[in-house]
Amino acid sequence: MTSEDVPVIVQKCIEFVSAHGVKSEGIYRHCGVGSRIAAVLDLFAKDAHGTYLSKENFSEHDVAGALKRFFRNLPEPVITLELYQPLLHCAEIENVQQKLLKYQSLLKQLPLRPNFVTLKKLLGHLRVITELATENKMSIPNIASSFGSTVMSGSMDSSTVNSYAGDNFSGSTKEITVLVDFLTFYEVLFEVKDEEIQKERKILQALESFNKQILSPPRAGDFLMGIYWIDRKGEAINMRLKTSLTAGQLCRALLDREKMEPDPAYTLHEVIFDDKLYRPVLEDEEVIPIILRWTQWNETNICPYSANYLCVRKNEMQDKIAAIPRATISVTQQLRFSKEKSFKKMALDFSKMNLTCYKNLSGEKSIGSWRIEDIVWFRGCSPQRSPPSKWTFTFIEKQILDRMKENRAAFGYTVCCDEEADLFKWIGTIVQAQVRFRSVPE
Repeated sequence: MTSEDVPVIVQKCIEFVSAHGVKSEGIYRHCGVGSRIAAVLDLFAKDAHGTYLSKENFSEHDVAGALKRFFRNLPEPVITLELYQPLLHCAEIENVQQKLLKYQSLLKQLPLRPNFVTLKKLLGHLRVITELATENKMSIPNIASSFGSTVMSGSMDSSTVNSYAGDNFSGSTKEITVLVDFLTFYEVLFEVKDEEIQKERKILQALESFNKQILSPPRAGDFLMGIYWIDRKGEAINMRLKTSLTAGQLCRALLDREKMEPDPAYTLHEVIFDDKLYRPVLEDEEVIPIILRWTQWNETNICPYSANYLCVRKNEMQDKIAAIPRATISVTQQLRFSKEKSFKKMALDFSKMNLTCYKNLSGEKSIGSWRIEDIVWFRGCSPQRSPPSKWTFTFIEKQILDRMKENRAAFGYTVCCDEEADLFKWIGTIVQAQVRFRSVPE
């Protein structure tokens, strides 16, 4: 699940279609390739959080088909069965105001998490699709015809559907009517604020921008990007990046270009905010998702794209991190923590692969908790903050689309330590945990 308690497969499929398919004619109506749809579902079944969908391997119709099949194959539809007949009755109410009030009442009977939030996420995405109907030919009635039974009756056969619908209803026809109403009155029924709509549109623009600027390859599946040697003082070396390229592979390729032998002391570094924050990238981490995050940060004013770059240099943290005892995968300490701009003394705890911040060492009130696989960390602090010491590290959620829904004054969350030893104790603990998490077999 994401931080919103939406299934990861739903979030990532929506992101992919938003980046590559919102203007594609017949999106969610045209079928993808069956074997590739099955492959998408298999990837998420094995490792949902670790799955990265690339245009090289899947079309927008493959991923759209996988999303539909996921909803269709749920043990119970996202709209629970006890609401099926009441919703069909509601669709027949002629007075619009009365109908909307009844719909709202019924939707409140859905379990908030994950059913309601997942349905809201899906319908918000489909609403965006319908707003581009002049290009994709998917009006509200067309989308409703394609998705009505998927979200309302799932894998139930027609006899079962009719038994829930009752003798006086044609279940499949009324399902479409219900979904037409949900999409038409989406903002009212799901209490969507105008700022949410604007943020969703910004997210869509960011994804489309990434699609145009970054994934316009010189040949299928590849694109050229400048990678720096040591820092930005020299000229960038243009490297051809494939969508599955890892940090380790890119580092070795650049060392080879420089006629150097492979050296474990050199690693790919992600540098952001003009060298204010940086991190050595894990050997098996893919490069493309890093660039995707930059584009989304840029489009939503989180961090300017031009302030970021990739370089290969010696990992100055390697020896200090290596000195941390390998058993240290649990640590608690009172540190200064910043969610906005100011720093406050709080208790930071890392245990059971979760990083949690509490108001005090007693652990009575948590102000946030993050799974280790869901965050990316950097040494340093963004320019929006003024930390009381130089021993800082910053982390931000990988699930960028969730993060962008917040109105935050500064980038990510920053932790300020009193001395260097504490800083590397925490960085080392996080790195070890991430390495351990990624090495667990599927």
